[in-house]
Amino acid sequence: MNDHTEPGRRPPRYRALFAKLKRRHVFKVAMVYGATAFLVLAAVELVYEVVDLPAALITILTAFAFLGFPLAVAFAWRFEITADGVRRIPPPAEGEIEAIASASRRERWPAGFLALAGLFLLVGGVGGAWLARKQASSNPAETSAEASGPSNLEAPGTVQLFNAGLMASLHGRNGDAIQAFTAALEIERRPEILDARSRAYLEVDRNDEAVSDAEEAVALEPDNPAYLNNRAWAYREVGRDADALADLNRALSLDPGLEDARLNRATLLRTMERHEEAVADFTYIIEARPENAAGYFNRASALQAAGRTEKAVADLERFIELTGNARLEARARERIARWEGQE
Repeated sequence: MNDHTEPGRRPPRYRALFAKLKRRHVFKVAMVYGATAFLVLAAVELVYEVVDLPAALITILTAFAFLGFPLAVAFAWRFEITADGVRRIPPPAEGEIEAIASASRRERWPAGFLALAGLFLLVGGVGGAWLARKQASSNPAETSAEASGPSNLEAPGTVQLFNAGLMASLHGRNGDAIQAFTAALEIERRPEILDARSRAYLEVDRNDEAVSDAEEAVALEPDNPAYLNNRAWAYREVGRDADALADLNRALSLDPGLEDARLNRATLLRTMERHEEAVADFTYIIEARPENAAGYFNRASALQAAGRTEKAVADLERFIELTGNARLEARARERIARWEGQE
C-alpha cells in the first residue's frame, strides 16, 4: 500500500477528514482535554475521603468532564486561540489539505494516536470517578455505628473511619466525629483514635468521657507528649489542676518545644497564681517566635499579675506593633491606660 497520495490526485475522504482535524488542532485538543480531565477526576478520587467531598459533587464533575469533551472538540473545529484572542479558523489555502493528507504515516499517525490516548484517559478518569462515587455514597460519617461494625464485610476500615472523624471535627461536626471514632474503636483500640475522640468529647462538654479516653490513650502510649497535653486539658475541665500540671510537666520534659503544652502550662500557672512561672513559659514561647504577637499579650497579663507593670506595658506596646487587628490594638491601649492609672 502506497504511503503517499500521488500528486494531482484527491486524497481519500477519510484521509482528507483526518487532515482537516489535524489542521484545526482537534487531535491536540482531544489529547489535552482527556489528560486534564483524567488528572482532575483522579485527584477527586484520591482526596474525596480526606476532604469529605459529597458524592453529588463527584457526579457533577464526572458529568461535566464527559459532556465537555464534544464541546471542546466542536470549539477546536471552528475556532482557534491566538495572541489576539479567539478567532474563527480561516479556510485552508489551496492544496493545504492535500499536502497534509499526502504526508507519510510517520507524520500523520502520531496526532491520531494522541487523540486516542486522550479519549482513553477521559474514559479512565470517568470510570475511576464513578467508582469513587459508589464508595462515597457509603461515607462512614453518614452511616450508623452499627453499620460500620467489624461484622459488616463492606464496612470501612479503621483508617477510613478515623479520617472521616478528623474531617468531621475540622468542620465542627463533633457528633459525627464521635460516631466515626467510636466505630473505628470497635474495630481496633488505637491511642490516636482515643485521643481524637477525647478532644471531640471536650468540644461537646462530655468531660468525664474525655478524661476516660485520654487516660486510655496515655496508658497505651505513656511517652507521647501530645497525649499527655490533651489529658491535661481534660483534667482541667474536671477541676483536676494538679494532675493537669503534672501531665504538662511530663509532656514538656519529653518535648520542650511543644508550644501547645507550653502555652497550656503557662495559662494553668496563671490560674494557680504562680505568675512568675507563667512569665517564664510565655518568655520561652516568645524567644522561639519573636514575632508572635499573642505571646506578648499573654505575657503582659502575667507580668501585671506579678506586679511588674512597667514590663507589662512594654509587652503590650510590642503587641500593638505586631498585631494588625484594630480591635485588639484598642483593647491593648485600654489595658495600658488602666494599668498606668493604677500606679
